[in-house]
Amino acid sequence: MLLAEVEIRHSRPVAPTRRVALGLTVLPTEPDNWGAVLLGAMVAVNAPDLDADEMIELLDLLDRLERYERVPQPRLRHRFQKDVIGLDRSVHSLHADGDRITFDIDDHALPEVSILGAVYAAAGLPMTSRPFAFKCLRRALLWNTAVDAAFVAYLVGSDAAMHRWFSMAPDTQRAMRLLGYGPDDRPSDFDIKERFRERVWAAHPDRGGDAEEMMELTRAKTTLLEL
Repeated sequence: MLLAEVEIRHSRPVAPTRRVALGLTVLPTEPDNWGAVLLGAMVAVNAPDLDADEMIELLDLLDRLERYERVPQPRLRHRFQKDVIGLDRSVHSLHADGDRITFDIDDHALPEVSILGAVYAAAGLPMTSRPFAFKCLRRALLWNTAVDAAFVAYLVGSDAAMHRWFSMAPDTQRAMRLLGYGPDDRPSDFDIKERFRERVWAAHPDRGGDAEEMMELTRAKTTLLEL
């Protein structure tokens, strides 16, 4: 089932001009804010490719858009426009299959294109939904691994949970992510063991996994049980 989708129209990477526009979007904000979650994933996947100067420019752009200020163009070397004629397209989507959430992040455009598309799409959301969307975008900048169920939990966690999350040791935070936990989770030993059994079963080589993945899950279980 499709939960959210964003179409970005943009110049091809070899084009002499760099332009970006929004195409069709499906960004529901009620009741679960899946639109903001998808926008966050688009930023999380592409932000590691920005250099320090580009990150500063992106943060300035977020501040300006959130305050409804005029935004000088271009930003991140791309000019935002409404006209889509002659532009290439990238499509990013979020799907649900039962309880499983999957992201499909199109990677054939430049990283700046996907980030700008997410940011400008957030600016176009209803006024009541914009604060949460911009919070998701800023949190996404700090994520440094795969976007999955743990990422969703991280993105929508409470501020208190986020403080606890960033106070964790790196090994503990990584273990939480590997077992699919987010900032609001406080798993018991029983829950950790059950989650480990589920994930290590799915990671077995006979089911498409590998030995290294199983070892990482084992280390994650041990790390959390020793807390």
